[in-house]
Amino acid sequence: MRLKKKIGDSLNWLGTRGKDKNGILLYHRVDNDSQDKFNLCVSPENFDEQMSALSASGKAVALPELVANHRNKALEPSSIAVTFDDGYLDVLNNALPILTKYQIPATVYVVTGNLGSPFWWDDLSHIIHQPNHLPDQLQINDPPTVVNCRNQSRETIYDSIYQQLRSLTPLSRSAILEELKEVTGFKSSPDSARAITPEELQELARSPLITIGAHTETHSRLSSLNAENQLSEIKTSAETLSGIIGDSVNTFSYPFGLKGRDYTHETINAVKAAGFDHALAADLGVTTNQSDVFALPRIWIHDRGQPGFSRNLKFWLGSL
Repeated sequence: MRLKKKIGDSLNWLGTRGKDKNGILLYHRVDNDSQDKFNLCVSPENFDEQMSALSASGKAVALPELVANHRNKALEPSSIAVTFDDGYLDVLNNALPILTKYQIPATVYVVTGNLGSPFWWDDLSHIIHQPNHLPDQLQINDPPTVVNCRNQSRETIYDSIYQQLRSLTPLSRSAILEELKEVTGFKSSPDSARAITPEELQELARSPLITIGAHTETHSRLSSLNAENQLSEIKTSAETLSGIIGDSVNTFSYPFGLKGRDYTHETINAVKAAGFDHALAADLGVTTNQSDVFALPRIWIHDRGQPGFSRNLKFWLGSL
């Protein structure tokens, strides 16, 4: 059955290549970070090349325009919208000046529970990779787990703890991080690897090129939470953002973003109940007139210059 599904998905994807299709680009950071564990960073130099190519193509559109065209079954061929997840400070400091230079609109999905502070996965990375000595064992209490640090690479230790923390409740995850900081003597993460503050968010939102979207309160895996907590994570983030920027927030992005693993039909129902107009996933793919407006796929963009960027988009969209 799995093989049949994979074959069917491949045939469906091939069938979209000759139809009107749009690309929603997924970025996270524009920065140079030596501890970029998940390859979230695109260097400012490469981002400039990518936006230059996108500008020259004449295909860049604001996400609200792309969604409106989708609803009207009137997608313009190969239109491309730029999006960022999480709300890192470098989106304001590094990405916005380049977007402004080329007049390219973007939607930024912001996590609201740690504004001005590091994200939990970055804190964990800096805890584990700091030069301080790690104890022979690290204990995680929920669920009870002992991570053996002796003769293990720090990368292996990080991966083991990260997999546990990703599916915990926010309170449990926060408590474990505080324990880890205490036993390792951790001080602080670099300031560059943090979320924007409310004041910085206001500055970002003042740009006419920027649309602000919600990305939950704590960047938890929504599928691991009950229906009530999912709705709370989703609604609270939108309400917090609206209060900060003084405008309504009607677009949402699922944390981690893979269907069935990170969000489910129950999650989609919660997004609808919270009053959002549409939602974006991290499932890899193009947007067609048949795409679910509450699970729009995206094209992940990696740290490469103009030639690789253009080849990637030509592969997905047929042209740039």
